[in-house]
Amino acid sequence: MESRRLSSIAGNPVMHLRSAKTADTVFGAGYVDLAAVDEPALAALRDGMVRNLQGKIVSERDVRAGTIAGREFLAEGLIGGAPAVLRLRLLVSGARVYQLAAIGRAGAVPPEELDMFFESFKLRRPQS
Repeated sequence: MESRRLSSIAGNPVMHLRSAKTADTVFGAGYVDLAAVDEPALAALRDGMVRNLQGKIVSERDVRAGTIAGREFLAEGLIGGAPAVLRLRLLVSGARVYQLAAIGRAGAVPPEELDMFFESFKLRRPQS
């Protein structure tokens, strides 16, 4: 697990991340606990990821993971001068924001495999 402070969000919260890499794509899942889950904080999370590929958002839509609502973004840009795509999902549960992302060379991962990654996210109740 990797952790890093987010200086672009009030209070400098810590994002906790796990990631895995294939030849052309990085998949990541993480969470951050925010003092205030509001539009500026969510925009900062989104914009920070889009900035990683000097990209622009080309589409967005509302999503759900069980009872948790969120927003998914698709951005296009460049990584190392090559065309790249970011698919980012932000899900809000109370003060916690879950972030799922796949970033890599355009077309490197078939859409159905990306869907499997994003749809596999489930929150489990803690064991008693």
